[in-house]
Amino acid sequence: MKLWPTCILLDVDYTLADSSDAIVACIGHALAAMGHPPAPPDAIRATIGLSLPAAYAQLTGSDGDGEGAARFAALFLARADELMVPGTRLLPGAADAVRALHTRGHRLAIVTSKRASIVREVLEREGLLELFEAVIGSEDVARHKPDPAPLRLCLERLGCPPEAALYVGDAVADARAAQAAGVAFCGVLTGVTPREEMAACPTRAVLGSVAELVAWVEG
Repeated sequence: MKLWPTCILLDVDYTLADSSDAIVACIGHALAAMGHPPAPPDAIRATIGLSLPAAYAQLTGSDGDGEGAARFAALFLARADELMVPGTRLLPGAADAVRALHTRGHRLAIVTSKRASIVREVLEREGLLELFEAVIGSEDVARHKPDPAPLRLCLERLGCPPEAALYVGDAVADARAAQAAGVAFCGVLTGVTPREEMAACPTRAVLGSVAELVAWVEG
């Protein structure tokens, strides 16, 4: 029997890992440095998974393509260099799921709005980096989720057709990116998106967490 999905592409924040406290701190630092009023932590957490310009626009009502967004991103990234790797922890069961999927022959890759360099450091720390054939991050593409560009780049690097791939993520933007790329999508509920909103997206399944992915794929 042919293995499906041949390639499993995974989001990071709220899918494989939680770096929300570090993100809240980095965004708070950037907003304060620019003279913006502080944003509530829950409002910041709701932007996790968006590109930095999109997060800036959502939190401030400003132009996500302007000079302010560029300065915000620079301030965020400078602080992230200090906080993000130590502030990122894998979610319960995520490492075991990754190892099990790899053992069963699935090709694994990362598609995230986080910087790929940070993701590689975290995966290397956890002993998982060698299990992933590609890591696509914010620095690899000009357009970010829900645009399909990151997924398409990942498929190109893997040499994988869209119909042989599955994308796993926690947000509506992940589902929309998958749909636009012609890739099947599986949602997980370890982020801030409620089940009803996730179920309304074009999904193959909505799971409690990535820890349930192995059983679902095998089923």
